[in-house]
Amino acid sequence: MTSSNCGRVSISIRFRFRILSIVPMPSKAFFVIRKLWQYQKANRPCFVFVPTIAKSQELFSFVSPFVKGGNFVNSQREGRETIIESFKKGQLHYLVTTSVLERGVTIRGLQVIVVGADQEKIYSSSTLIQIAGRAGRKSDAPDGEVHFVAEKATEAMQAAIREIDFCNTFL
Repeated sequence: MTSSNCGRVSISIRFRFRILSIVPMPSKAFFVIRKLWQYQKANRPCFVFVPTIAKSQELFSFVSPFVKGGNFVNSQREGRETIIESFKKGQLHYLVTTSVLERGVTIRGLQVIVVGADQEKIYSSSTLIQIAGRAGRKSDAPDGEVHFVAEKATEAMQAAIREIDFCNTFL
């Protein structure tokens, strides 16, 4: 199901743990803040993926005065293992991260936001599928949201959505 509303394209995937949307970049920070407030109120953890190490700290610095209880990690962040462990224990509500958390981390009830998802040199369709796969991974918490935040919908984003939709038809 695809619908358009005020420049925002929402793509709903049939299986209950995926709701993918494409959000225009100009409102990205406010969208991220609003979603983090919603997730925090519902006690749902969130990964906010960004394309670069610099963007991880930059976005966290902007968001953190508005939404407490978060942190950021990237491959160069000292103490990242401790930060990730704190997140896993529920001591943090959100993490702004690079692809360092793209694989190997399963968190109950996790929500995902991908900022700059239209940067195809960084986010291929397979990378976006892998990132989206962080949400809804626990059988006792299969509900989750995945949002792509971008200037435009790219072929990689559309291909990821098609692949996820196709795979979900078999579940």
